[in-house]
Amino acid sequence: MIIKSKHRSTILERKTRAGIFQGLGSVKFGLMASPGSLLEMKLMEVGLLLLRPPSTVEELLSLLDRTETLLSVVEQSPSSTMTTSLFPTVIALVSKEIFIHQDEDIKLGVASCISEITRITSPEVPYDYDLMKEAFQRIVEAFEKLDDMTSQSYPRRVSILETVAKVRSSVVMLDLECDALILEMFRHFLRTIGSNNSENVFFLMENIMTFVLEECEDIPSEFLSCLLTSLKKDSKNILPTSRRLAEKVIANCGAKLKPYLVDTLNSTGVPLSDYCDIVASICQGKSDDFDQDGLEPSNEHLNFGKENNKDLNETLVGSKIKVWWPEDKLFYHGIVEAFEPTTKRHKVVYSDGDVEILLLKNERYELIEEGQDELTRSPNGPSKGWRGKKTKCSESVPRAAKKETLLKRWEKSRSVVEGFNSKNGSYIRKLRGKPKVIYPTCYWSVCFFKQIQCKACKQNSRDQFQSM
Repeated sequence: MIIKSKHRSTILERKTRAGIFQGLGSVKFGLMASPGSLLEMKLMEVGLLLLRPPSTVEELLSLLDRTETLLSVVEQSPSSTMTTSLFPTVIALVSKEIFIHQDEDIKLGVASCISEITRITSPEVPYDYDLMKEAFQRIVEAFEKLDDMTSQSYPRRVSILETVAKVRSSVVMLDLECDALILEMFRHFLRTIGSNNSENVFFLMENIMTFVLEECEDIPSEFLSCLLTSLKKDSKNILPTSRRLAEKVIANCGAKLKPYLVDTLNSTGVPLSDYCDIVASICQGKSDDFDQDGLEPSNEHLNFGKENNKDLNETLVGSKIKVWWPEDKLFYHGIVEAFEPTTKRHKVVYSDGDVEILLLKNERYELIEEGQDELTRSPNGPSKGWRGKKTKCSESVPRAAKKETLLKRWEKSRSVVEGFNSKNGSYIRKLRGKPKVIYPTCYWSVCFFKQIQCKACKQNSRDQFQSM
């Protein structure tokens, strides 16, 4: 049985709770012998409390705040004991007592906790597809009031925005065919972004919207219409910052958007002169003349130095490189270790061990010659791509996961579980499209935690996939 958020079985919930409480003694014994056991025990504690949530809004909100604080310090690719400790919380957050709670602050607290869990389990998803869709609905709802910077909940909304940008949650939304939800998110961004928002919030929104459009196989007309509405010159209700955000996103994806823009304008009959200059520039093939920061004609390319003489392909593999981090105002050094021709992205391994998969045409970088200094402070402004502090890299891979090939991790982040391979016990994955999934029949069907399902469920899962 697949657990649906609107039709959860109370019998299954009671069985789940009973099983967790029955195994608590053995879990605690294992936790005490492992590093970081105090955090694991605290997570187990709040998870069990959430399974029997307090009756008052104030108490539940306090418990969710505590849960979010604990989740925020959990690293990606957690240990098996940490995974076990997280399990009660993962289950509790989608229980009917909490997930469909009507209080706005509770909804936001649940969205924040779930966004942290998606960060921890990334590139895997923590729930089945129906629950993930509902979870994303909660997350997108959190963006509705990003313009209310005086609210106490504003920092939490920004934190959710940061997590969605960092773990590329929009990829899963695309795979789940949540086009309407993505469109709602775009509209929230364009409506709420204002001059009072920080540049960090602006870059996060730009990052998410750009990535969605780049990852779309076919760009829905609704996405394009949403952007074009903000770019009409006679739109009196459009804020200047909203127009600048739409211009940035359109410019970032100019090459891909050009045929869609031409078709849309031809079908609507609206002249190019009714839109901002960037639309005409792209449609007429002049988008390369636009500087991404000022959106004015410029001969200066985002990337500079001798790297412009090289094609952005496998010829860069083995090269030493330094990549600009806007918030630190520093270049960080590394080596281009691999190139993925399908996505046109390069794997960069930094000297401090962090790893990134980068689309170099969207980054500011320089190739390093022998004898150059290790860190170079740039006199120019930030690049168009946002990245957080180097100590909390937006796409860095935890040190515990370094042995896994990063290109495989990238493929995983763009894919979804399709089936179970009975020969080697692994899950078959596929990119894009509606996944064909048959989940195990009990409540322990949380995707990321499949390693602690009961034997019967695993056997049922194998039998079902073999019959496909």
